[in-house]
Amino acid sequence: QNSLPINIAIMSLIVIGGLGFQVSSELINKKSIKKLSVHGKLVLIMSSLLIVGGAFIFFLIEHGNSFTLGGEGAYSKVIQSLFQSVVTRTAGFYSVNIGKLRDTSVVLMIILMFIGGSPGSTAGGLKTTTFGVLFASTIATIRGEENVVIFKKKIPNATIQKALALVMISIFLVIGISFVLTLTEVNNFLDILFEVTSAYATVGLTRGITPGLTDIGKLIITLTMYIGRIGPLTMAFAFGKASKSSKLDFPDANISVG
Repeated sequence: QNSLPINIAIMSLIVIGGLGFQVSSELINKKSIKKLSVHGKLVLIMSSLLIVGGAFIFFLIEHGNSFTLGGEGAYSKVIQSLFQSVVTRTAGFYSVNIGKLRDTSVVLMIILMFIGGSPGSTAGGLKTTTFGVLFASTIATIRGEENVVIFKKKIPNATIQKALALVMISIFLVIGISFVLTLTEVNNFLDILFEVTSAYATVGLTRGITPGLTDIGKLIITLTMYIGRIGPLTMAFAFGKASKSSKLDFPDANISVG
């Protein structure tokens, strides 16, 4: 738990594996962050924010919890908070008792697992770039800007639509599967949601309920892992019927939103 070299080694491997092969290749070949593509810059910034932000919030929540970080020194609390923030987004290791976490920390870990790593990496989840694109789109909408711009580059509407579709499909899948498991299992909803998100993002963390799941529950979790690993959009494109391109254009419709 408190060995700095071991923690740094494990966290470094996890971060590198979660960046994606494209970003790793760019870092090796271009050797300058300024020369990276927009994709590479977005991956590095989002990954850094999630790691540091996740660790800081985890520390604030758990530093007084006697079952997790409460009995540790300041140095150990910082290291374990950083470690838990890193591993939650892909690796599934843990240095604290996951079953004794406060509910707020559980929600935080669910969010981090749901976002996951980056495209083209060994990590699962929604992906950092998807979250980054939607965040930038939200900011642009609030500011009343017509285009979504990241690092002085315009993001195509098709990319934003794919990101939004991925988020909506992922939310429906995770919530829907969790709802089904509440009918087959006796565990509380938060533990089930944690389990489903962990499976969907192929993280591997559990609050200890996996061995007690019914056979149906274990089968559902297994299928969730496959869906998460293959990707919901990939499966949707594989099983869906591609529509033929149409030359017709339709008038705009005014719909009140929000």
